[in-house]
Amino acid sequence: MGVGITLSMSDREQKELFWLVVYAVVLALMVLPIFEMIVWGWNDQPWGLVREIHQGVINFGQPYLNRNVPLAVGISIYLGIALAMLVDTYKRVQGVLFWLALLFGSTEVLIEQTGLVDRFVELATSASWGLVLVAPLVLVGMFVAGVRSDHLESLVSKVKSQFFDEPDERAGSGGDDGPIEINHSVGPRIQIPAPRLEWITVGDRRLILDIPVPGVRWITISPVRVNPPRMLFVVTLLIIGYSAVEALVAYHPWLLRAPNGLTWRAAGFEFERLIFHNTALRGIPASAVFLFALYKFTSYESTRNVIQIGPARSGKTAEFAGLHITLEDTHELDPAESEGISVPRGRILDGKFPPSTGNEEITFIEIEYMVGELLREKVTLQTVDYGGALLGEVLAEVREDSETDLVTEATNWRDAERELKETTEILADDDASLDLDEGYDVSDKIAGAIWDCVRHADRIVLTVPLDDFFGPILAKGNPPEYLDSRVVSADASEDEIRNVLDIGENEQIKSHWMIDHEGERWYYKKERRDVPQDYLTWYEQLQGDDQFASTDFLLSITKADYAVEGFKNKNGTTAWSNYPQFRNYVVTDVLAEATGHFDTENSGFYGTADFWPVWYKVEERPEIEYEEEHETEDDEDEEDDDLRIDLSDDNIPALRGSKKLLERLQR
Repeated sequence: MGVGITLSMSDREQKELFWLVVYAVVLALMVLPIFEMIVWGWNDQPWGLVREIHQGVINFGQPYLNRNVPLAVGISIYLGIALAMLVDTYKRVQGVLFWLALLFGSTEVLIEQTGLVDRFVELATSASWGLVLVAPLVLVGMFVAGVRSDHLESLVSKVKSQFFDEPDERAGSGGDDGPIEINHSVGPRIQIPAPRLEWITVGDRRLILDIPVPGVRWITISPVRVNPPRMLFVVTLLIIGYSAVEALVAYHPWLLRAPNGLTWRAAGFEFERLIFHNTALRGIPASAVFLFALYKFTSYESTRNVIQIGPARSGKTAEFAGLHITLEDTHELDPAESEGISVPRGRILDGKFPPSTGNEEITFIEIEYMVGELLREKVTLQTVDYGGALLGEVLAEVREDSETDLVTEATNWRDAERELKETTEILADDDASLDLDEGYDVSDKIAGAIWDCVRHADRIVLTVPLDDFFGPILAKGNPPEYLDSRVVSADASEDEIRNVLDIGENEQIKSHWMIDHEGERWYYKKERRDVPQDYLTWYEQLQGDDQFASTDFLLSITKADYAVEGFKNKNGTTAWSNYPQFRNYVVTDVLAEATGHFDTENSGFYGTADFWPVWYKVEERPEIEYEEEHETEDDEDEEDDDLRIDLSDDNIPALRGSKKLLERLQR
């Protein structure tokens, strides 16, 4: 069965699609007077600097050098930069339209008024010069624009998979009930079949077509590196700028052609006069309009597919809301332009944690913001927020422990709880299986689609909630203050344990509430999620799989406030002011001691993933405030509603570590 997605076009998308067409028409119309201006400036007397150098190189190479070679060098490199637009998945539509404008202009002006095109085609198609000069220089241009061999290999692979390969049997498995339809106002109405989700370009922004799976979210983000569209704009700007000067100014350059090459002009540079020819007067305003349209075409948002995966209730929603708040403080961002983030963002700003996302709830989240000073870039973060615990099924292909389905996941839970029950006498025989509600009926269908997102991601964020690993913190007596009333030793009396855990005499003490570290045991009431040793093993197997050898991994350690007090006691400084040292502390003094999955000798990495702790400053809510609020409203958040986020430090982001994480994502 093919898994599809239905997206409805919003008013904003219709406007952006309209402007895409407008900019394409502008490019096609404005390119004609620009080419006329270039030709005029090239032929005008006295010759400009570039033409003098061009003729001098020809004179130097005669009779062995083809007279078309010097021009072919520049043209080939520029064409390579323009071709890079076609390699870039996210700007391919704009690239095609740009090439059509170039062909239109070259047909109307360069072919009819000059022999340049014929001369270049003759050179490029010759067996000797075409292979030895033109083709390598086109590749040089593509390389300068940021295209690498892996991009070309990826393009070839996509073409092969699209037209020649058999569909992936895994994607879209799970019955013949028809496609899953999810309506979001984020793009044109398109049905995308299995095996993979595709990216499309609309206007000057990109959309991801996504099927949500509990515990997984999809993000797109732009890098800071050189990219083909931006390089094309900059080079075109320089060429048009120089051509405008040539068309407006008559001057004698300091370099002149000579019979055997080039020579310095004795008088040096000499300005002669300004030229107000109709060709230049038409070409200069046309250039301004053309460059504006080209900038809109090449305004770059995203080049990386970044997917974040993690167990249920690991703080992913709160992390994303915190990133939004940080971007509001540090970048040009209008909260009203963001989509799907208002509720969790509003909760954070009110000092509350976002409510947990149900297994059948789906929220599309999008954040747009601007970076850069002179040449502004639009960055788009996109994600789908949802709840549940299908992480193990999503990663089934790389897991080595078992064939994964919901029954197996439930068995894993039972095994883990049985193991814990053997260590204590007061645990009740509660049902350890996952809740197999209606939300899981589509699990087989959507797990394959999300796995495709993982397979085709450039960057994968692995989420590790620190509340699964804070045994060493408790053993050293360094928990945050608000945990004092929420954690109890397993050696305490049963009545005391039940009192701290706030459960009745007949209620069961869940086995996953137990924390065990070097023989010491505690109880801490928290939501059930995948067993930590399980998902850490899955992360390692994912990183070790050959198909992810070139994928960039990073680890987001959420709820890192658990380690802040211990770090301060050990180092005499705050985690916020000494973030690099705090990162190392979290992995060496907490994670490495709590589990054998972390290498203390290479503390900056987990496998190949570098890690980035993020946390909120959390405190207990005053009892009076807590009681008054519960008299007037029905709070949706059952786990943490007696805690609040401290937002009193105006100069520190609400989500500590978010600036560093954003810098890493944009790297």
